[in-house]
Amino acid sequence: QLTVVGQRLGLLEHQFEFDQKHFQLHPIDDGAVASERILLDRIAASYVLAQDSLSISRLDAQLFGGTIEGTARLARKPGINHQVKLDWEDLRLEFQTARFFSAIDPLSTLTSGTLDWSVPSGSLETPGAHAGVIGVRVDQLSIGRTNVGDLRLRFEAGGGRLGLTGDARVFGGNAHLEATSVTRPGGSWSAVLERAPTGYASADAIRIEQVVRAMIPNHRRRWRGTAAARLDWNAGAESSAEAEPTLQISGKDIAIDGRALARQLSMRLGLSDNVVEIERVHGSLAGGRVRANGSWSLGPGERRVQVSLAEIDVAKALLPISRSLASRVDGKISGVLQATLGDRLRFRGAVNARKSSFFAIPTGTVHSGIHGSLARDLRHWEVNLPSLQGTVGGGRIAGSARLSSSAIRSGAFDLSSRW
Repeated sequence: QLTVVGQRLGLLEHQFEFDQKHFQLHPIDDGAVASERILLDRIAASYVLAQDSLSISRLDAQLFGGTIEGTARLARKPGINHQVKLDWEDLRLEFQTARFFSAIDPLSTLTSGTLDWSVPSGSLETPGAHAGVIGVRVDQLSIGRTNVGDLRLRFEAGGGRLGLTGDARVFGGNAHLEATSVTRPGGSWSAVLERAPTGYASADAIRIEQVVRAMIPNHRRRWRGTAAARLDWNAGAESSAEAEPTLQISGKDIAIDGRALARQLSMRLGLSDNVVEIERVHGSLAGGRVRANGSWSLGPGERRVQVSLAEIDVAKALLPISRSLASRVDGKISGVLQATLGDRLRFRGAVNARKSSFFAIPTGTVHSGIHGSLARDLRHWEVNLPSLQGTVGGGRIAGSARLSSSAIRSGAFDLSSRW
């Protein structure tokens, strides 16, 4: 069961036969071999080896449940073009994603497409010498058992440019991609990659519940809402390092387990010198308002975000983390937090609450320092309130509390406090 770049090739027990005009690869005839384990059924073609080229015709491949047909010419002398023409239909591919994203289930798809490409002999490393079109249709794109959608891609080369366009219907919404790079005479592929392309990618009306279902397979919470995003490249940049792309993300009518969490949230990000600049986050959250900014290094540098909260309904805000805890606290909180990310999201700051209650006990207006952490799966967390001070019922209240996710029972939490 060989796997190459995440793609399973199935059982390989084949024999290769050839003569001066034909070649063929097919499974060894063995009744003990289960056919469903063989993904490469047959590859056959005719060929002519001449002094100036190797020509392949009548290519007929049956693999991954589909077919590939086409012709090819591989030049052996200068002045002749390499040429490839292929048509493939209904190839069912499955990629094991655990090597790259351990939490995500395997990616599978049914793909068809065409390739018509040519390039002069000796000019493979020169992008401007390439000419052709690749069209790809991807249907039944799935992550695990969750259907994500379908997409169409088209890549073109010629006329001094490379162009990629795409349209998709994914996660219940629509996505579009356009990117163009200019090729220069005698330029190399590395030079093309160093220059920033012109273009953008956008997504609209993406259903959050479908994204959560696909990316977090065992997540049992009921999410609702839509998201949109747009990524723009700087067309005037001379290099990818100077491109400084911008990303805008927005969310609308976000709810969890039937309870509204955020009516409108928006975010604007920039990328400069391998650092994501969180230029602006603002919107409504749990009945209040949230603002944030900061910087996030994609390398070994600093990852820090400053968050400002105003009149947040604490019970609603805690819903994504712990329903059990959300049902036992109440009040409107405001404050400033500073968050950093390493193995966990860690935060520190100060908060104050009004009209608050804790386990049905009124705590009135209270303020405290706060620090804690949250695991990336949102299931393991810890919150410390070391300096609670406040007023209630005409008197004063003081204390400290530590809350954390239960190590024994999922969804439960542990509490230790002193008042």
